[in-house]
Amino acid sequence: MAAEKWRGLTRGNDGFTFPIPDVLRDRVVFYFAALVFMLGAFYCLKRFTESPVGKVLQAIRDNEQRAESLGYQILHYKVIASIVSGVAAGLCGSMYAIALRFVNTAVFFHKCHP
Repeated sequence: MAAEKWRGLTRGNDGFTFPIPDVLRDRVVFYFAALVFMLGAFYCLKRFTESPVGKVLQAIRDNEQRAESLGYQILHYKVIASIVSGVAAGLCGSMYAIALRFVNTAVFFHKCHP
């Protein structure tokens, strides 16, 4: 809400515009940069799911009580999953902002409708 009201800093609902490197202004170059980014993110997340931590998270998904009875600290692994998903979402969001070269202040808050 403050992002929309503080027009001196955020220009309100007009949002933020920002420059990007000249090399990314060419849409073909940006396409291939985004493709490399996507493949890199896929590779990293695939390696994560195949790691020991990823295997424990899969066990938690399948049967949380069984994983806990095997001695795993369920909460710690859930925090790790939240951090990894937050980092992935943040990186993808930054790529989205670079693609648009614009960020609307409406993305700073989310209204939940019951």
